Amino acid sequence: MSSDPYACPNIPQLIGVLEGGDFNAELADDYRDLIAKMENAAAETSGKTKIKGKIVLTIDLSLQGGAYEATAACKVTEPKRQPRRTVLYATAGNTLSRNDPKQNDMFLRGVDKPGETRAV
Repeated sequence: MSSDPYACPNIPQLIGVLEGGDFNAELADDYRDLIAKMENAAAETSGKTKIKGKIVLTIDLSLQGGAYEATAACKVTEPKRQPRRTVLYATAGNTLSRNDPKQNDMFLRGVDKPGETRAV
């Protein structure tokens, strides 16, 4: 084990030093944003649809003259909007309607005589 306090013996520590720590902060923001967007997408479908997101982290290393150069990139794939289903029915005139012509209209209708009130 090295006594070097700046050594990066694992990937999380390497990510932490990239771009002076700014890359790690941006990656953390991207992560939280993705989770929020996935939660919102799931809420739109009442949790009935599988929501997918992706974070792809790329770290390029190059070696020249005994010194390494590291560059990192992060690509976030946000969930796609899930289409919602709309149920429509064919009409006698060969068009579509939101109302099923085979069912009775269940909406309340007005009273026959103007000004008349009925107790229910």
